[in-house]
Amino acid sequence: MFKTVNIEQGHKSWHELRAKRIGASDIASIMGVQGSYKKRAELLKEKITGETKSVDAFTQSLFDLGHAIELETRDSFNAATGKTFIPLVAQSIENDFFIASLDGADLEHKEIIEIKSTRKEDYLALAADNKIPEVYNVQMQWQFFVTGFHSGYCLVVDSRDKKAHVVEVKRDDILIGI
Repeated sequence: MFKTVNIEQGHKSWHELRAKRIGASDIASIMGVQGSYKKRAELLKEKITGETKSVDAFTQSLFDLGHAIELETRDSFNAATGKTFIPLVAQSIENDFFIASLDGADLEHKEIIEIKSTRKEDYLALAADNKIPEVYNVQMQWQFFVTGFHSGYCLVVDSRDKKAHVVEVKRDDILIGI
C-alpha cells in the first residue's frame, strides 16, 4: 500500500525528499549489486550527512538525454499498449522512509514501467534476450515492494538509435524478503 507524493521528479523538493529517504535507485547500492550508481559507503554517508556530490556538466547532459528519451518512450509505450502510465512518486504507508520514483505507473492495471536509456552492449543484449541486468531488477523489485504491485515492464532503450526492448518483470517475493 502506498500514497502518492505530489511532487515533480527532478524538482528541488524531489531531491530534498530523496536525500532523506531510501528510493529504488538506492537499493542496488545498499545491496552491493554490480552496476549500481554508487558504492554503499558513499550512499550511506550521503543519507547520514545530507551532503551530495555535485553533478558535472557532462553527466548532467546524460541525465537530460535520458529524461528526454524516457518521456518519448513512455508516450510511445502508452500509445502501443493503450494503457496510461504516468510518472509518480510513491511512498510506503507502512514506512514513510521508503519511496519509489516511478517512470510510469498505470494505476488501473497496477503495473509499473522502468525506462533505462543505455549504450551498454551487455545490457542491450540481455534485453534483446528478454532479460534485464540484476541492477535493474533490484530497482524494480523495490518499486513493487513500495507500491504493492506485482508486475511491470522494463523498457531498455539504446540511447543511440532509441530502439526499445520491452521486458516483462514480475514481483519476486523471495528477493524482496531479503
